[in-house]
Amino acid sequence: MELKAAKRWVFPGLLVLLFVMFFHIFNQSTEEYEEPAFTEFLTKAEQRKVKSVHVRGNSYFGRWEDTHNLFRTYGPPADAVMVQKLRDLGLEVKFDKQ
Repeated sequence: MELKAAKRWVFPGLLVLLFVMFFHIFNQSTEEYEEPAFTEFLTKAEQRKVKSVHVRGNSYFGRWEDTHNLFRTYGPPADAVMVQKLRDLGLEVKFDKQ
C-alpha cells in the first residue's frame, strides 16, 4: 500500500522539480557589470562613450555607448556640480532611491 502512495507522488514531484529548475535557469541575468575606476568613467564620459548613468548614493550605474555593456563604479555622491558636469557632457542622469 505504501509503494502505491509513493508512486502517486513521484510524477507531480518531478513536475515541481522541473518547474523550479527551469525557473532558475531562465530567471538568471546574463549581463554582468564592468567595474571601471571612477576616473575611467569620467574619461569615457568626456569622450562621449557613456550612454546613460543612474546614481544611487555614491554608486554610478550605466551603459557604455560603444559596446552597450553595463558598468558600475563608485565615486563621490553626486552633488549639483557633478550632475551639471555629466549633463554638460550630454549624459542622461537618473537618480535611484538608496
